[in-house]
Amino acid sequence: MKKFFSILCFFICFLQLKSQENCLEALRVARELHENGQHDSVIKLLQTKLSQCPYNKQELEQVYKILAASYFEIDEIEEGNKLIYKILRSNPNFRANYGIDPAAFTHQIDRFEVLSTLDVGAKMGISSLLVEVKKARSLLDTADMSEPYITDDPPMVSFFARYYFSKRFTLNMEVNYQTNSFEKWFSTRNETVEIDYIETLRQVKIPVSLAFSPFHFRSVYFWLFGGGSFTVYSQSEYELSTTFTVNNPGGKPIGGGPTESGTLPNNYRNGYYSSLFAGIMIEFRRNNFCFFADLRYNYALQDYSKPENRYLDPKIILERQFVSDDIRLHSFELSLGITYTLFHRIKQKY
Repeated sequence: MKKFFSILCFFICFLQLKSQENCLEALRVARELHENGQHDSVIKLLQTKLSQCPYNKQELEQVYKILAASYFEIDEIEEGNKLIYKILRSNPNFRANYGIDPAAFTHQIDRFEVLSTLDVGAKMGISSLLVEVKKARSLLDTADMSEPYITDDPPMVSFFARYYFSKRFTLNMEVNYQTNSFEKWFSTRNETVEIDYIETLRQVKIPVSLAFSPFHFRSVYFWLFGGGSFTVYSQSEYELSTTFTVNNPGGKPIGGGPTESGTLPNNYRNGYYSSLFAGIMIEFRRNNFCFFADLRYNYALQDYSKPENRYLDPKIILERQFVSDDIRLHSFELSLGITYTLFHRIKQKY
């Protein structure tokens, strides 16, 4: 019984190999017929083999190329174009081999281009905060507020999608998470009290922009873009340290004062401010992937502080005073990222 099944398996494999040989032989014969100008015979042979042979992707491309070229030679342009569409849908990164592929095929496929329709991707970078002081405000008349704001450059991450209206014009939408912090040191003018205030802002933003590519060189594209950003989540945290540098009324020196930290209620801060931005991007395209770097400037449209709620507890001046100037939080962003093309469309240029 085992011997019977072994013979049967051998026989099936033999038939499959023989069938594959016949399919590849038909491809070789079709190429010779095409070179000899027997285009009707090529079409009849390959149309028959397409329904019979299990060609793989590379072999199927060869069949379509020879078959399309034969259709073009007998002026059945629409039938040949249908096969070009099949090739480009199966392989958006297809490149014709001008030294080997039939001339009628390479001439016609030059009339087509594959355009990206939708890209998705992610990027990481740094955000450098720029604090614009519209008006300095202090609860103490004797406070020296002349020291500038100190900021850091924390990392940021974005996920985004890009829709192509054309090869040079796109609509971009991102979901961006970033953390920014600023620090302000100030003291009374006689330097008896020093206060160090640090505030951290965590935000989720949705930037939406339009981009235009004025030129490209081979696979390197240059983009200009601009748009608006809207905050959908915001949380502000603070840390305040007070230091007394003189003796208290009891005669004992005090070095360290009260320190506290916490989360600011939303009614103390306008964390949901919107902004306008503009920037440049350079990208390198490789098949379905794009690697890029972008630099942008964000200009805040609203003040970050709310004038009606400036202090957590105004009754305790020295312990709870914190920075509440009229400020706007602008920023520079530098990031690196990668995109992948999910969908393409095929366009006939002429």
